[in-house]
Amino acid sequence: INYDEKDRYERIFPLLEKSASNVVFFVDISIDTDPEFIRKIEKFANIVIIDHHKIYNDLSSNKTIFIKAQFVSPLEPSKYAASKLTYDLFNNVVDLEQLNWVAAVGLYGDYCVDHWQEFIKQTCRKQKLSKTQLEKLKQLIGSVESIAMEEFHSLYEAFLSHVRNPKK
Repeated sequence: INYDEKDRYERIFPLLEKSASNVVFFVDISIDTDPEFIRKIEKFANIVIIDHHKIYNDLSSNKTIFIKAQFVSPLEPSKYAASKLTYDLFNNVVDLEQLNWVAAVGLYGDYCVDHWQEFIKQTCRKQKLSKTQLEKLKQLIGSVESIAMEEFHSLYEAFLSHVRNPKK
């Protein structure tokens, strides 16, 4: 989905409605710019929103968990990439240490590396990866997003199938 289109959310609504999912996650998307869209989804699903962008509308409700970086950290929100925020939140509930490299790649993608040098260093040590390898993973994801957006879904599925081994 091209998020620059005016009807970007409306295009995915039928897919969400048909999916029979009872929980819909939105991560790293300023979905709070369109509260009516969220209220429509709440009619058939619970929602979790995790984001680090500016707060436009508080979408918290009995059906929606709304978490912005500003709610959990004094750090400038643009420096707390949604990948790291998501990792930190869920790592408090279940051990995600083997997936810390995914959060690190997201830090590169959102240009937040400078603030998270210690996390990057620990991740590289634990996963036996170099910073260059993390950067290449970020470039790979960015390239697919820019060059072959129509292939993004299938390549994302391949990414998930190898998520336990970032060296592949």
